[in-house]
Amino acid sequence: MGDYGIKDLNSCINFKKRGSELNIRLFIPILFVCLFFLTLYTYSFNTFNMAGLKIAGWDYLLIILIPLWHLYFKNKKISMTKRSFVSIFIVLLFSIWIGIEAFRSIQPVRGLTLFLMMIRNLLIFVMAGSLIESFENMELLNFFLFLFGALFAVINLLFFLVPLHDYDAIRSNQQLVIPGAVYMVHKNVLRLVGFARDPNFYSLWISIPFFAGFTLKRRHWIKWTGITLIGLTILLAASRSFLIGFCFSMILIILLKIIAHSGFSFFYERSHPYIKTILSVISLAALFEWFRLLKLGDSIPMISQRFNTEFFYTRLLAWKTLLEDGHGSFFLGTGLRGTEWILNDFYSHNSYLDIQIELGLIGLLLWIGLTIFATIQGIRKLKVDAYLPWIQCWFILLTMLFTFSLTYHPFYWLLCTILISPIKGKNEPA
Repeated sequence: MGDYGIKDLNSCINFKKRGSELNIRLFIPILFVCLFFLTLYTYSFNTFNMAGLKIAGWDYLLIILIPLWHLYFKNKKISMTKRSFVSIFIVLLFSIWIGIEAFRSIQPVRGLTLFLMMIRNLLIFVMAGSLIESFENMELLNFFLFLFGALFAVINLLFFLVPLHDYDAIRSNQQLVIPGAVYMVHKNVLRLVGFARDPNFYSLWISIPFFAGFTLKRRHWIKWTGITLIGLTILLAASRSFLIGFCFSMILIILLKIIAHSGFSFFYERSHPYIKTILSVISLAALFEWFRLLKLGDSIPMISQRFNTEFFYTRLLAWKTLLEDGHGSFFLGTGLRGTEWILNDFYSHNSYLDIQIELGLIGLLLWIGLTIFATIQGIRKLKVDAYLPWIQCWFILLTMLFTFSLTYHPFYWLLCTILISPIKGKNEPA
C-alpha cells in the first residue's frame, strides 16, 4: 500500500507539473501578444529619445520577450517547420542587406538606426514565430486580444467625450486642442487618435481585436458590446486609408472564398457568419456615420472634403519626385534614408517606393518574396476561423503600405510570422 501511495503521489506531482507547464505554454504567447499591442495602443507616451535615437515601447518589450521566450522553451525543444526556416533565411538575408545599405547611406548614422530597427524586427520575427508555432489555441489568443482592444476602446471613448461639448469652438480654433489629447481636428472633422498618436495607425492596430470579435462563438453580450465599442472608435478615427484597405480586404476575402468553393455556396457554410456579420455591421455603421455627419453639418461636402484630391496630390507629387530624382544603382539603390534625403526630410508615405529607391532591386525582391510567401500561407489558413482577423488585417496592411512608410515597423513583422506559422492543435479546422 505504501508503494502504491508513493506512486500515486509521484503521478499526482507529475500531473500538476504537466498542467503547470501547459498553463505556461498557453499564458506566455498570449502575454507577449497583448503586451505588444499595449505598446501600439500607448505609443504617444511610451516613446522617448536617447542620444538622438527614438526608443519605443516595442523596443524595450524585447527585454521582457527574451526571458519569456527562454522560460517557454526551457524544458521544450524548439520545433520549426521547413517554411519557418525558409522565412527566417529570407529575413536574415534581408537584414544583412539592410546592414550593407546602412553603410552606403547618404546619412550613415541615421541609416544605422534603421539597421538596428531591423535587428529588433528579426528578433521579434524569430521569437514570436517560434512561440506562435508551438501555440495551439489561436481562438483563445483572439478572445484575450478582443477583450484587450475593447478595454482600450472604452478608455479612448471616455477621453473623446471631453471635447464634444466644445466641438464647434475647437473646430473653428484648433489652438484649443489639448496637447497629447486622444483627438485631433483635421479638415474640420474631429477625429479620434487614441494614445496611438495617429488615427490611421490606431484603426489598423485595433482592427485585429475588432475582427476577432466576429470569430467568437457564444459569449453574445460580451461579443456585441466589444464589437460596438471598438467599431465606434474606428468610425470616429475616420481613416481614409484604412477604409480603402478594409474594402479591398473584404472584396479579396470574398473572391478567394468564391474561388475556393467554386461559387457562392460558402455563404451557407458554418465559417461564413464572419463575412455576413461584418457586412451587416458595416451597413449599420455607414448609416450611423451618415446621421452623425448630418448632425454636424452638410454631409456631402464634409465627405468630399475628407476625400479631396489634396490627400492624393501631395503624396503623388512626392512619389513623382522619387521616381524622377531617385538616382542610384538600379540593383543596389541609394542606401538607407535615401528617400528622406531626396524629399528634404519628408516621408514618402509609400513603403514599396522606399524599398525600391533605397534598397534597389535586390532588397525589393527579398522583401516582396517574403511578403508573397506570407500571403500564400495566409490564404491557405482562410479555412480556419481563428486566423481570419489576422489575414484580413494583413490585406489591409498591404494596402496601407501604399500610403505609409511601415517597412521597419514591428507590426508588419509580427503579422508576417503569425501567417507563416503552421496550423496546429485546436487551430485545425473541424
